[in-house]
Amino acid sequence: MVQLVYRVFFADDEPLICNELRYILEQEPDIEIVGECYAGSKVVGEIKKYKPHVVFLDINMPGSSGIEIASQLVQEPFPPLVIFVTAYEEYAIAAFKVNAIGYVLKPFTGEDIQKVLRQVRILLGRQVQYTDRLQKTLDILQNNKLKRIPAEKDGKIFLIDPEEIHVILVKNKITYIQTQHHEYISNQPLLHLEEKLIGSHFFRCHRNFLVNLKKVKEIIPWFHGTYLLVVYAKDKMEIPVSRYRVKDFKELVDL
Repeated sequence: MVQLVYRVFFADDEPLICNELRYILEQEPDIEIVGECYAGSKVVGEIKKYKPHVVFLDINMPGSSGIEIASQLVQEPFPPLVIFVTAYEEYAIAAFKVNAIGYVLKPFTGEDIQKVLRQVRILLGRQVQYTDRLQKTLDILQNNKLKRIPAEKDGKIFLIDPEEIHVILVKNKITYIQTQHHEYISNQPLLHLEEKLIGSHFFRCHRNFLVNLKKVKEIIPWFHGTYLLVVYAKDKMEIPVSRYRVKDFKELVDL
């Protein structure tokens, strides 16, 4: 019989806690540690990347709290099981409102962690094999989707490779797609194109602009901590990053 392996991710801003948790988990033959994180603001992105079955979360972390992170994870198609590891008893009710399956108080022992792992094994069981196969199927379908974008120019419909697109913008309620040499008109709203290009190099820097970050040549600091992105599409463009997207932009380009 093939032994199931459970992928585990943990997030805590205390390195000593991470080291202790890692040591305990490494003693379990059916546990694979796929990632760890120390900043709350990066946890959701890392979890989407590694797709763990189980997540151990601290509650008080810089950037985002464990409760906020868990409330986002529960919206995912295949949310991981969440176990909170915290020094605070008073968050227990809030934790279980976001479907946490465990609440471990610091300082914890190996037996505390093994106890919640026994619950994990009962809850997941064969479900792990099923969800893994289903996720792989969805990934294959997503990768095989037609990625080219239909758009009109001179009365003709062209299928545009996203890699050729520099920027997509809205002017006077019309969506334009600009490549290095041409400008096309799309009948799709910017939000729809953003969803279609999810997982690629495009970033919604402003409500009217969706920019291919691979085509950005310069980043100019601007007022109130914002930026202008210089893109050489059909013409040179200076595209604003709205103040509401500055934090996400800086994380994406590692500023």
